Amino acid sequence: MINLEHDIHIWVIKVDTCTPASSNAGDSQDSFLESFLPKSEKEESLHYGNNLEGKMRFLVRRAARRSILQKYTGIPAKELLIQQDSGSGRPTLNRAQNDREICFSSTSSESLAVIAVARGQSLGVDIEKMKALPDEEIMRLLFNFFSKAEYAQIQCSDSPDLRQEQFFKLWTLKEAWLKATGQGLAQSLDSFSISLGNPPTLVGVPEDERLHTSAWGFTTFVPGNSYTGAIAFEATPYSRRTILKQFANDDLLSPSA
Repeated sequence: MINLEHDIHIWVIKVDTCTPASSNAGDSQDSFLESFLPKSEKEESLHYGNNLEGKMRFLVRRAARRSILQKYTGIPAKELLIQQDSGSGRPTLNRAQNDREICFSSTSSESLAVIAVARGQSLGVDIEKMKALPDEEIMRLLFNFFSKAEYAQIQCSDSPDLRQEQFFKLWTLKEAWLKATGQGLAQSLDSFSISLGNPPTLVGVPEDERLHTSAWGFTTFVPGNSYTGAIAFEATPYSRRTILKQFANDDLLSPSA
């Protein structure tokens, strides 16, 4: 098993190239990937209908998630019990299988997926592919959906290119924090502020003791060309390293090994 200590591991999955050879002659790739999944997740894949690319990406993401969690729990991927947290709705490992207190968060954007793993602390991860947007559109989005403080800090940037980079970085930071806290869509993006320092910091939140600004840390990272990513995590007394890992085809372990 992989030992986390006080680190956060960030696994980057190139879903369009992570197409493993079948485990048995004659098996299709989707059949092999489905062998990792319980009935409920197989049924989710049916929602893609004739969208074969979407279905394959979904299967790769879910099979990879289970293979990665197997590395930290020692439990075969197919046997892992992943459930929705009753309070936040976030996917979590069943307590009976999680004596190491493994926490994880996952996200995807087009051809990339990311799974972040830590021990004993809430965390959230988000990535976005940075698409070229007109400067006026970026400022409109900031004005309509972000806080006044965030609008002001990006408005002061020197160039449209820098504003675009900062916009996507800020977007991922905010989404990551909402995932980490379990707030999700229940909390609007303009109800709190993040300052784009090094590291980024939470500078304004609604009055809630659990969401106190000093209780959270942030790290940004680059998962791939034209992508940006961010992690939000519960602050701890320990120094925290974030380690980027590339998920390879060989990392798709046997679902019952």
